[in-house]
Amino acid sequence: MPSVSVELTEEEAKLFLEFRKYQDTFKTMIDCGVFDTQPGSIILHFNLDGVLSKIDRNQVLFFVASK
Repeated sequence: MPSVSVELTEEEAKLFLEFRKYQDTFKTMIDCGVFDTQPGSIILHFNLDGVLSKIDRNQVLFFVASK
C-alpha cells in the first residue's frame, strides 16, 4: 500500500485532534446503544480532560399483560 504524507498547520492539527475526540465519543455512544434507548434516558460522564468515561443507561421496560 502506498504511503501518503499530509502536512498540517498547528491550527489544523489541533482541529483534527478535536474532531477525532468527538468522532471517538460518538463511536462509543453508537457501540453502547445510546441512540437505541427508547423509552429511557442516558447520562454521559466526562473526565476532567473532556473524554467520555462512563455511560449510565436507564431504559424503561414494561410488559403488557394479555387477558
